[in-house]
Amino acid sequence: MNNLISLRKVAKDLGIDAGTVKRWCEQNNCLFKTKNTKKTGKGSGQICYAVDKDNAEKFKKQRLSETSELADSEFTKIVDHGCFYFIQVIPDFTPNRIKLGFSDNLTQRIGSFKTVIPTLKVVKTWPCLRCWERAAIASVTRMNCIFIGEEIIDCDSYELILQRCDEFFSIMPVVL
Repeated sequence: MNNLISLRKVAKDLGIDAGTVKRWCEQNNCLFKTKNTKKTGKGSGQICYAVDKDNAEKFKKQRLSETSELADSEFTKIVDHGCFYFIQVIPDFTPNRIKLGFSDNLTQRIGSFKTVIPTLKVVKTWPCLRCWERAAIASVTRMNCIFIGEEIIDCDSYELILQRCDEFFSIMPVVL
Protein backbone atom coordinates (compact mmCIF):
# COMPACT_ATOMS: atom_id res chain seq x y z
CA MET A 1 0.00 0.00 0.00
CA ASN A 2 3.06 2.25 0.20
CA ASN A 3 2.92 2.38 -3.62
CA LEU A 4 -0.23 4.56 -3.57
CA ILE A 5 -0.51 8.32 -4.07
CA SER A 6 -3.59 10.30 -3.10
CA LEU A 7 -5.63 11.72 -5.97
CA ARG A 8 -5.43 15.13 -4.31
CA LYS A 9 -1.62 15.01 -4.48
CA VAL A 10 -1.66 14.08 -8.18
CA ALA A 11 -4.18 16.84 -8.88
CA LYS A 12 -2.20 19.40 -6.88
CA ASP A 13 1.00 18.54 -8.75
CA LEU A 14 -0.77 19.25 -12.05
CA GLY A 15 -2.84 22.21 -10.84
CA ILE A 16 -6.15 20.53 -11.69
CA ASP A 17 -9.26 19.34 -9.89
CA ALA A 18 -9.08 15.98 -8.10
CA GLY A 19 -12.36 15.00 -9.81
CA THR A 20 -10.56 14.97 -13.16
CA VAL A 21 -7.97 12.55 -11.80
CA LYS A 22 -10.69 10.39 -10.22
CA ARG A 23 -12.65 10.12 -13.51
CA TRP A 24 -9.50 9.07 -15.37
CA CYS A 25 -8.68 6.47 -12.71
CA GLU A 26 -12.23 5.10 -12.84
CA GLN A 27 -12.07 4.83 -16.65
CA ASN A 28 -8.72 3.05 -16.42
CA ASN A 29 -9.68 0.77 -13.50
CA CYS A 30 -6.86 1.96 -11.26
CA LEU A 31 -8.75 3.72 -8.46
CA PHE A 32 -8.12 2.55 -4.90
CA LYS A 33 -9.83 3.42 -1.64
CA THR A 34 -7.43 3.55 1.24
CA LYS A 35 -7.35 4.79 4.81
CA ASN A 36 -5.50 8.05 5.42
CA THR A 37 -2.57 7.08 7.62
CA LYS A 38 -1.84 10.54 9.05
CA LYS A 39 -1.66 10.32 12.82
CA THR A 40 -3.09 13.80 13.38
CA GLY A 41 -4.47 16.70 11.43
CA LYS A 42 -7.03 17.10 8.72
CA GLY A 43 -8.27 13.83 7.28
CA SER A 44 -6.49 11.50 9.67
CA GLY A 45 -7.99 8.04 9.62
CA GLN A 46 -10.52 8.86 6.88
CA ILE A 47 -11.02 6.91 3.67
CA CYS A 48 -9.39 8.61 0.69
CA TYR A 49 -8.95 7.82 -2.99
CA ALA A 50 -5.54 6.89 -4.33
CA VAL A 51 -3.79 5.62 -7.44
CA ASP A 52 -0.64 3.52 -7.72
CA LYS A 53 2.58 5.34 -8.65
CA ASP A 54 2.84 3.82 -12.15
CA ASN A 55 -0.66 4.91 -13.14
CA ALA A 56 -0.15 8.32 -11.54
CA GLU A 57 2.91 8.83 -13.74
CA LYS A 58 0.98 7.54 -16.77
CA PHE A 59 -1.81 10.05 -16.07
CA LYS A 60 0.66 12.91 -15.56
CA LYS A 61 2.44 12.16 -18.85
CA GLN A 62 -0.85 11.88 -20.72
CA ARG A 63 -2.16 15.09 -19.18
CA LEU A 64 1.02 17.03 -19.91
CA SER A 65 1.02 15.72 -23.49
CA GLU A 66 -2.63 16.79 -23.97
CA THR A 67 -1.90 20.19 -22.45
CA SER A 68 1.13 20.62 -24.71
CA GLU A 69 -0.89 19.66 -27.81
CA LEU A 70 -3.65 22.04 -26.73
CA ALA A 71 -1.20 24.90 -26.26
CA ASP A 72 0.26 24.20 -29.72
CA SER A 73 -3.16 24.18 -31.39
CA GLU A 74 -5.20 27.18 -32.45
CA PHE A 75 -7.90 26.18 -29.95
CA THR A 76 -6.34 27.11 -26.63
CA LYS A 77 -9.56 27.79 -24.72
CA ILE A 78 -10.58 24.96 -22.42
CA VAL A 79 -14.33 24.46 -22.35
CA ASP A 80 -15.64 25.80 -19.08
CA HIS A 81 -19.20 26.46 -20.17
CA GLY A 82 -22.00 24.00 -20.63
CA CYS A 83 -25.22 23.47 -18.76
CA PHE A 84 -26.49 22.84 -15.27
CA TYR A 85 -28.96 19.97 -15.25
CA PHE A 86 -31.91 19.11 -13.02
CA ILE A 87 -32.80 15.41 -13.19
CA GLN A 88 -35.45 13.38 -11.42
CA VAL A 89 -33.80 10.04 -10.68
CA ILE A 90 -36.91 7.87 -10.30
CA PRO A 91 -39.78 10.20 -11.26
CA ASP A 92 -42.57 7.60 -10.95
CA PHE A 93 -41.72 6.43 -7.43
CA THR A 94 -39.65 9.15 -5.75
CA PRO A 95 -40.14 12.40 -7.67
CA ASN A 96 -38.33 14.35 -4.93
CA ARG A 97 -35.07 12.42 -5.46
CA ILE A 98 -33.06 14.59 -7.82
CA LYS A 99 -29.62 14.86 -9.35
CA LEU A 100 -28.06 18.25 -9.95
CA GLY A 101 -24.83 18.98 -11.75
CA PHE A 102 -22.83 20.50 -14.60
CA SER A 103 -21.93 19.03 -17.96
CA ASP A 104 -20.20 20.37 -21.02
CA ASN A 105 -21.68 17.48 -23.02
CA LEU A 106 -25.17 16.74 -21.72
CA THR A 107 -25.98 14.04 -24.29
CA GLN A 108 -22.92 12.04 -23.28
CA ARG A 109 -23.55 12.62 -19.56
CA ILE A 110 -27.18 11.50 -19.79
CA GLY A 111 -26.12 8.43 -21.76
CA SER A 112 -23.71 7.43 -19.01
CA PHE A 113 -26.37 8.03 -16.34
CA LYS A 114 -28.98 5.96 -18.20
CA THR A 115 -26.84 2.83 -17.87
CA VAL A 116 -27.21 3.11 -14.09
CA ILE A 117 -30.48 5.07 -13.83
CA PRO A 118 -32.64 4.05 -16.80
CA THR A 119 -35.74 5.81 -15.43
CA LEU A 120 -34.20 9.28 -15.12
CA LYS A 121 -36.03 12.33 -16.44
CA VAL A 122 -34.24 15.54 -17.43
CA VAL A 123 -36.55 18.21 -16.02
CA LYS A 124 -34.63 21.32 -17.04
CA THR A 125 -31.22 22.70 -17.96
CA TRP A 126 -29.67 26.17 -17.75
CA PRO A 127 -26.60 27.62 -19.52
CA CYS A 128 -23.82 27.55 -16.94
CA LEU A 129 -20.11 28.01 -16.32
CA ARG A 130 -18.30 25.08 -14.69
CA CYS A 131 -17.25 27.28 -11.76
CA TRP A 132 -20.90 27.99 -10.88
CA GLU A 133 -21.83 24.34 -10.22
CA ARG A 134 -20.91 24.14 -6.52
CA ALA A 135 -22.45 27.53 -5.75
CA ALA A 136 -25.66 26.59 -7.57
CA ILE A 137 -25.99 23.27 -5.73
CA ALA A 138 -25.20 24.86 -2.35
CA SER A 139 -27.66 27.67 -2.97
CA VAL A 140 -30.64 25.63 -4.15
CA THR A 141 -30.22 22.81 -1.60
CA ARG A 142 -29.63 25.03 1.41
CA MET A 143 -32.85 23.91 3.17
CA ASN A 144 -35.06 20.82 3.23
CA CYS A 145 -32.57 18.62 1.35
CA ILE A 146 -30.56 15.54 2.26
CA PHE A 147 -27.57 14.44 0.17
CA ILE A 148 -27.68 10.67 -0.29
CA GLY A 149 -24.87 10.42 -2.84
CA GLU A 150 -22.69 12.50 -5.08
CA GLU A 151 -25.07 15.11 -6.51
CA ILE A 152 -28.08 12.92 -5.53
CA ILE A 153 -30.48 14.72 -3.23
CA ASP A 154 -33.71 13.85 -1.45
CA CYS A 155 -35.75 17.01 -1.01
CA ASP A 156 -39.13 17.90 0.42
CA SER A 157 -40.31 19.38 -2.87
CA TYR A 158 -38.58 19.09 -6.22
CA GLU A 159 -40.78 21.96 -7.44
CA LEU A 160 -39.25 24.23 -4.79
CA ILE A 161 -35.71 23.23 -5.80
CA LEU A 162 -36.61 23.81 -9.46
CA GLN A 163 -37.90 27.27 -8.55
CA ARG A 164 -34.67 28.00 -6.64
CA CYS A 165 -32.66 26.93 -9.70
CA ASP A 166 -34.68 29.29 -11.91
CA GLU A 167 -34.06 32.11 -9.42
CA PHE A 168 -30.34 31.34 -9.13
CA PHE A 169 -29.74 31.31 -12.88
CA SER A 170 -31.95 34.36 -13.49
CA ILE A 171 -29.47 36.54 -11.59
CA MET A 172 -26.32 35.05 -13.18
CA PRO A 173 -24.67 36.66 -16.21
CA VAL A 174 -25.67 35.44 -19.65
CA VAL A 175 -23.53 32.52 -20.86
CA LEU A 176 -22.90 32.43 -24.61
